[in-house]
Amino acid sequence: MNDLSNKRKITTYDYVKWRDGDRCFYTELELSKDDVQIDHIFPRSMGGSSSPNNLVVSYKKFNNLKSSSMKLEESINEWNLKYPWISIDYEYIKCKLEFLELYESIRSKQYITYRETISNNLRTVEDLIRYIKVRDR
Repeated sequence: MNDLSNKRKITTYDYVKWRDGDRCFYTELELSKDDVQIDHIFPRSMGGSSSPNNLVVSYKKFNNLKSSSMKLEESINEWNLKYPWISIDYEYIKCKLEFLELYESIRSKQYITYRETISNNLRTVEDLIRYIKVRDR
């Protein structure tokens, strides 16, 4: 997906798909193009933003099950009852969300653009920190 660096405008949607790859943030399943959806972690209907720290790649089945009025933990519990063979660990997801928040906070506070992130393959917090150290010399 590095061909995005040649794209004239990289949208937030493009960026989130690049950042998360073709893997569901919740189930960690590798997804086909038809199964990929972008999920608002905190639903727009409840005041959630469309910024990258509130967006993740999601399996279409999970995203459809996840109600805009339901808390994430409730959605995960319902998913685990319906699909126990693809269970989701809520505590693990909470940790992933903390790392996502940290990653996006560093990236935005350091004014690292989507294009810069993709062109330099900055996929982890460690990648961002190394990049910033070199950039700011």
